[in-house]
Amino acid sequence: MPVDIYDPQEAAARYQAELRTHFGGLLPAFDFILLGLGQDGHLASLFPLDPALAGDSGWVAAVQPPQGVQPEVPRVTLTWPVLNAGRTVVVAVTGAGKRQAVQKVLSQEGSGNGATPASRLRPFGELFWFLDQEAAAGLKP
Repeated sequence: MPVDIYDPQEAAARYQAELRTHFGGLLPAFDFILLGLGQDGHLASLFPLDPALAGDSGWVAAVQPPQGVQPEVPRVTLTWPVLNAGRTVVVAVTGAGKRQAVQKVLSQEGSGNGATPASRLRPFGELFWFLDQEAAAGLKP
């Protein structure tokens, strides 16, 4: 993703154009995608209630994180079509502060349109969750 452009809309448009060129106009299918989970259940800067969740913003979107999410700077993110086209997707989560989000996401898994953005992650390929003990506390095996 371009990091030399201050305007997130312009950076998103440039990166989407690069993806279209690289993948020959086809939906990008990355071999490996590594994601983290936010305390609010966001992935890849796809935050709750953000218009980018609608999925009609293309492959790349410019987003503004909700107040309180650090760092509070505009971001550029891949959208659900690209994330769900991944061949291997890994979500790595650490810390007790994310325990509630993990429990909420995994209870909504497969619902697709849950209030937690991460519940919409259903990649074409394999999905792996790596949780430390604190993030996994309370989950049933």
